[in-house]
Amino acid sequence: PDFSRLRQQHLDGELHSEKEERERRKDKQKLKQRKENDVPQAMLQGDEPAKKRSKLVLPEPQVSDQELQQVVKLG
Repeated sequence: PDFSRLRQQHLDGELHSEKEERERRKDKQKLKQRKENDVPQAMLQGDEPAKKRSKLVLPEPQVSDQELQQVVKLG
């Protein structure tokens, strides 16, 4: 090869900053594709709840209505 025409960049290979920039662009493209592909699934899941809730089961009250009224009267 004609070494007088070669530049230092050609000998060193790709610069770190150029490589990093290329990787960033590639990552951006991947994220964009993921978002585009995941949107339909998210829309389908949003229509129906993931899990139906059962009725809330609470213990019996410890204070009866009569006892509560007495406390209110005493005041």
